[in-house]
Amino acid sequence: SLLPARLPPDASSDILVCSLALSAAAIDERGDHYFGRVFDGGAPKTFWLYQLPRFELRRDVERALTAAGRRFAFDFQLLGWRGAWRVLALSSTIRRQMQRQRERVPALTIGGSTTALFPKHFFQQLAIESLPFAELTMFCAAKKVLKAVGPQVVIYPYEEKGVERAILKACREHDASIRTVGFAHAAHNPGLLYVQEALDRKSVV
Repeated sequence: SLLPARLPPDASSDILVCSLALSAAAIDERGDHYFGRVFDGGAPKTFWLYQLPRFELRRDVERALTAAGRRFAFDFQLLGWRGAWRVLALSSTIRRQMQRQRERVPALTIGGSTTALFPKHFFQQLAIESLPFAELTMFCAAKKVLKAVGPQVVIYPYEEKGVERAILKACREHDASIRTVGFAHAAHNPGLLYVQEALDRKSVV
């Protein structure tokens, strides 16, 4: 359903993890796409905010996440119909604004060759043809979840730059002092040390 999902009454958590649910099979086999099973176990208390690559995966992914014992919400369900319409309208406005910039993209010179076509073509694909719907959806959903969960630390995959900026903007608007930790893909890096420091020292990471 696209109807707005209600966050569980026990949503309050120490950690909010923002991630991507590729498929139920991936969750069953490896745990989370970015973080594996690093944050499973219940201590510290964790809540998950997920994106889905395709809506039709929702039921299977819900089953897998529930079986894994995770407390979670999907970003798009937190928008509701009105919020989804606003995000789509804003995405279209951004596209129109970017279209005006296309002719101002400078030519690219490499060695002795110069091309004006390639940078404009790249700009067309990157900034005009791709609506920022996913990023705006995550921004709106993160704001709602931050208010309900009240985490000490927000964890996100920093390789997804558009979504990363949406999450960080939501954190700044919610509480400028909230601690954030960006994990490289996958989660076998020093990120866990920063999470522990953020929880123990209560300092910005």
